[in-house]
Amino acid sequence: MLTIEAILAGVLLLPSGDDPALVRAANDRSSESAQVEAIGRLQDPAILEALAHDENWVVRRAAIARLSDRRVLVEAALDDPDAFVREEAVGKLDDQDLLTRIALRDPSRAVRFRALSAVRGEERLIDVALHDPRGDMRAVAIPLIRDPNALLKVARAIDDPDVRTLALSKIKDGALLMSVAASDPDRELRLAAIERLDDASALLRDPDERIRVAAIAHVADQAALAGIAAGGDTSAVRAAAVRRLSDAATFANDPDAKVRWAAADVLSDPAILARLASSDPDAAVRARAAARLNDQGALAGIAAKDADPSVRREAAARLTDQAVLRRIAASDTSAEVRAVALGNVSGDPELVRALALRDPDAKVRVVAAARLDDSSLLESICRKDPSPAVRRVALDRLSDPARLASIAKSHPDWVVRRDATSRLTDPTALASVAASDKDPDVRRSALLLLDEKSIIAIARTAASPAARLDAIRSIRDQAVLTDLARRSRDRTIAEAAVEALTDPIRLEALRDVPALVTAVSRRERVLLGRPADDRREAIQAILDEPAVRAHGGLRLEFEPAADEKRYVQGGEGSEAGTKGKVVVESIRVEITRGNDLVFRRTFRGNKAKKFEIFSPGDPIDGGYRVRIHPAEIDFLAVAEAVLTGFNQAELHRARTANNKYISTVAEELLEGAGTRGSSPIESDEGEDDGD
Repeated sequence: MLTIEAILAGVLLLPSGDDPALVRAANDRSSESAQVEAIGRLQDPAILEALAHDENWVVRRAAIARLSDRRVLVEAALDDPDAFVREEAVGKLDDQDLLTRIALRDPSRAVRFRALSAVRGEERLIDVALHDPRGDMRAVAIPLIRDPNALLKVARAIDDPDVRTLALSKIKDGALLMSVAASDPDRELRLAAIERLDDASALLRDPDERIRVAAIAHVADQAALAGIAAGGDTSAVRAAAVRRLSDAATFANDPDAKVRWAAADVLSDPAILARLASSDPDAAVRARAAARLNDQGALAGIAAKDADPSVRREAAARLTDQAVLRRIAASDTSAEVRAVALGNVSGDPELVRALALRDPDAKVRVVAAARLDDSSLLESICRKDPSPAVRRVALDRLSDPARLASIAKSHPDWVVRRDATSRLTDPTALASVAASDKDPDVRRSALLLLDEKSIIAIARTAASPAARLDAIRSIRDQAVLTDLARRSRDRTIAEAAVEALTDPIRLEALRDVPALVTAVSRRERVLLGRPADDRREAIQAILDEPAVRAHGGLRLEFEPAADEKRYVQGGEGSEAGTKGKVVVESIRVEITRGNDLVFRRTFRGNKAKKFEIFSPGDPIDGGYRVRIHPAEIDFLAVAEAVLTGFNQAELHRARTANNKYISTVAEELLEGAGTRGSSPIESDEGEDDGD
């Protein structure tokens, strides 16, 4: 292949109609915008091919946009290091097998999506749906498949409820759906197919109880439902039929408690509901009836007198009588009943204050603390309450900056200090925490909110070596890192600065410092390969904790990925502005125990803003200043997922673990005051394509 320099040397001899001045403009690196404009007017394939191998991705993409040579386009689509160039090349390809391969294998979601958008034919779409290793293109491919048998094949092959639901939702063939629902060997697939049926009456005699229950939800014939409800089927099937009846009053007297519960669940007759709520022999039936009752007199009596706390709780939740609610909140023997009643009390700050300070159960104190506004009292509760959940709620209610800063600096619980720090806005307070806190998660929380100048100051002057190391790892300015490596008398600090460098030229320059040669070589090897990730090691440490391993071995999948957004600031062309790119990291974490999924979530860095400010010290890659938005892992959420299902004895053992995430979550679970957040298992479908 000719180089652009060789072409330029003989440009006057080229047979193409390209103006020599235009060719030179296409190779003039002083103005990127003018260079791209010139490339857009070139005709000569040899010149364009040479430019398609330029070191600047913008030039390569502009050249690819003008080319039609399949060989060059395939080479760019498969091998170009830049996703934007590959995406441009893919958009000009029509080779269906190659596009399918790219849709399955390219590391960039944008490139995979561009390739899949051009894929035609059921077989190739099926191939993507069956073999997509990440799952995001599967979610795009399935809606494009029209063959119902192919959709069924995908639903059978992929062991994922979301995939089954999506695939079956696209099948319009009622006979095929009924066939699957009636006789497929996979029970879960049968259940998913039933959800797509308009009428599942044909399955009411199926030998599988779960199938019959699912089918009843898709039967409208009241006579048939009444017959099942009154018949001799299992309690679960009869109850399912009762819940579908328009008039279930007859079954409020059924001898089976599950059937009476189902009747209470759909009845609207206040007299029948009041009778069930006050006198049914089964507590679950009484509770369900109370939860649907509006009669305040009946509810007050039930809330005061029922022997079962679950019934009193449901009654208290429906009460509006403030005097009754205050009495229950202050004196009921069940903490859950007191908490529900307090949640319905309007006003009465003295009662709220008293319960926040003196109720013996954290469940009640949580509700009370969430009603407080007194900053002094909230700070006191945050510092003194023995319950992590109560302390967390008090902190959430606290808004006084000085008190938040005080808690961030001095609270004994690292989780409270971290959460308080994340709400600070005063740079001085944040710098103090980042420079002195003994816990790395708390320091990290402060560093994330500080500007580069403040972080550099901590790296240079903090008394704590650990704080200085954390600050160094947060610095982007390559010149500052180089200076720290060269000037620091502390070898650990100097080597940490080397490990934070990403600029190969600055790394090579540090080889003239004899003490750093080994560190430089190690860092260069890391940059050439795939470096170890401290976050992966932190998750693995959670899984390796003996209290966790005793409950069964866990397997971790940790898959980092990244998306880019690119900018030109300050004007048109590289001569007038700063070129920058924001790399938004995402990390997919999946934890399994045998065949059981324990945890699955994708953690993502902050989205790229419409405008980003880049500084001269930012690392440079391909002529672009780079800003990385790292994904932050919620290690406490991971710990909660792996501890879910532990019994009391196992949680007590976990509370003494050396791993702080395990011990913290074990204490919270033992208290039983609620979990930390969202479901541990996130849908595996990809995000929508955005800008």
